[in-house]
Amino acid sequence: MANYLIQGLSLEQREALLINNVGLIEFDNAGSYLIDKEQLKLALNVLDCRVDSKQPSGYEEIEMITLRQKGVWMISGIGDMFSGQQKANLEAIISEEVVEKLQCDVQVNSMGGQVVDLVSDNRFHIYLWSCRRSTTTTHTPSRIWGHKTGVETWAFIPTGDGYVIEDDGFALAEVIDDEHIYIHFDLLQKAGKAKLAIFRRILSECVAFVTSPNEAKLEYFARMKNSEREVSRRNYIAAVSERFASQAAGAREFVSSIGREVPGKIHRYAQSTRKNFLASEELSRERLEAEFEAITEIEKVREVRVSSGRVLVHTEMLTARDPATGALHHIGEFLIVVHLDGSHEVVQWYNRTQRVDGVRNAMNAPRIYSSGSACATDLKEIFPSLVACFEIAPVIQMAIEFIETASANNELDQKIDHWPTEPANYEEI
Repeated sequence: MANYLIQGLSLEQREALLINNVGLIEFDNAGSYLIDKEQLKLALNVLDCRVDSKQPSGYEEIEMITLRQKGVWMISGIGDMFSGQQKANLEAIISEEVVEKLQCDVQVNSMGGQVVDLVSDNRFHIYLWSCRRSTTTTHTPSRIWGHKTGVETWAFIPTGDGYVIEDDGFALAEVIDDEHIYIHFDLLQKAGKAKLAIFRRILSECVAFVTSPNEAKLEYFARMKNSEREVSRRNYIAAVSERFASQAAGAREFVSSIGREVPGKIHRYAQSTRKNFLASEELSRERLEAEFEAITEIEKVREVRVSSGRVLVHTEMLTARDPATGALHHIGEFLIVVHLDGSHEVVQWYNRTQRVDGVRNAMNAPRIYSSGSACATDLKEIFPSLVACFEIAPVIQMAIEFIETASANNELDQKIDHWPTEPANYEEI
């Protein structure tokens, strides 16, 4: 662009520019002025302004810009959701905790429990009750930092991409790329003093991290990566031990009641786990630690976390070969969720790479529907018994194999060609 088109210049601003030899050309009767590209920097210094926005003007080699006084920042989005005193309270908190400290515009996005990816537009984004991508969910605690929440709705679990703000193991929010904060639960619905205090502290801790030295941030992520394994191991032991203590009798009865024959490998897994479980009176810490280590060592398991009675397993890229053509298809990197508390389906699969239309829309895999549930399969019969026996490693192993197996006789697998094939230079290991 050779020229810029500026609107809304006051008489005082035009006079200041002319005094400083910044040439202006009146463009129309609507108060628009053309300024040469080479003189824009001088104009900004004279007016003590910055470029607020740019957009095409509809004219060749002319770009329309708006200016804003330096030090003047905007908070957008609050008025779409809140009004009156509540709007004023939230704007004051955001102004004090974010705007004044980061010197930036802020966009507030109320997502209502929906997932949204990063929006990069040189503004700081606050996403209310949201997460960057699909994860499993958990319960919102009744108290956070000593304040009553009054929140009865579910909450997201963090993606692991950023800095997590937490209280007593509950992840309130996640800060990503220094310009985005996802608040994972429905905090500001009917926000009273307690919720406003929580909101203020979330933003305060967020900004403290954002403004910390890069060395401190790198140290945090390195520390989190090193400690995650130990934390998840402890969480796994605690979650399994708690469930064992409360449901052992029911699990024994359930396991004993399953008599249906299942295919080879699954049947052997089931028989061995039932025998060990029914013979045991307690779960030793050593056994649980060994089980957790077994999960982490399964091929294509990238990361294991345990939170709120769920084992969260992140995988590497899972592939499956089309039995009709022999082509190897990229199905995706998965989050496999095992529910230890008996809620939901015992195992759910979430594709973190892509959703593809198969026999139904937006499927996670040829055999996995958009909800994360599997099609009718013998695994649905055997997974509960294995989880009841606290044999999670076999569950994960079979869950991965379930994605990476395709059969010519399975109607769902016939849609595998809808998933992309791997690059030609890919070397199968």
